[in-house]
Amino acid sequence: MKNKIKQGLYPDMKDADYFGSAELTNSDFRLLSESALHHKNKDLFALSGGKFSFGSALHCLVLEPEEFESRYAVEDFKGSDLNKNSKAYKEAKAEWKKEVEGKDILSAEDHIKLKQMARNVNAIMGSFLTGRSEVAMFADMDDVLMSGKADHINDELRYIFDLKTTQSISKFGTSAVDYNYISQSALYPDIYEKITGKRYSFAFILVETVSPYMVSLQTAPTEMIEIGRSIYVEMIGRYKAFRDQGQVEIEKQVRLPSWFLKAQGYGEDLL
Repeated sequence: MKNKIKQGLYPDMKDADYFGSAELTNSDFRLLSESALHHKNKDLFALSGGKFSFGSALHCLVLEPEEFESRYAVEDFKGSDLNKNSKAYKEAKAEWKKEVEGKDILSAEDHIKLKQMARNVNAIMGSFLTGRSEVAMFADMDDVLMSGKADHINDELRYIFDLKTTQSISKFGTSAVDYNYISQSALYPDIYEKITGKRYSFAFILVETVSPYMVSLQTAPTEMIEIGRSIYVEMIGRYKAFRDQGQVEIEKQVRLPSWFLKAQGYGEDLL
């Protein structure tokens, strides 16, 4: 194993301690699917941007509301309504940023939106969110220290819930493929079972990012879990081949569009 972290559940682990403590997480598969070298250099390909910080803020507001004010600052300081190109506005903002140094900054508009989304999630899912939130999990999976951070674990219902924002609930299946939520649906219950010996189901709590911020609870079907398990097993194997033997596969073929191949005389049976 990579370090002194032992297999188990860590309900109070801070993000600073969690990230980098394991060899692999589900988010690492994004780069491992390209190659082990991409994963080795993952700092070069880190995801960042507004939608990621927005999602983190929603998680905090729903799952750890008592932590919200200590982590986030809303851009509604005295003078925030002034002309943003004015000297007075710039001076007021600079002074305010000193006061909130170390916190993530949210616009007033995003804060209003987040509160409305959190309100809707709690209205529909509040009775389900009665267990443990933000639980770090570490388990030895085929001699690789895997980790996952469960958004919420409900022991009475035996469910692991994951909160996701989405532009469209009806199109979430496509997002599950694009962002590899598929392997997460298998990996998290498998890690939990490896630690506790108990089998829990996995479900997504979805909330749309456009008004009226519809909420939906969607469970992971059997085929999703089976495919997800095959994905994470393959990724673990790819990681181990590089870790133990230095093997790396980076070469891929160009994928030409089917319409172009058909135009060139390549039939369906050749595609």
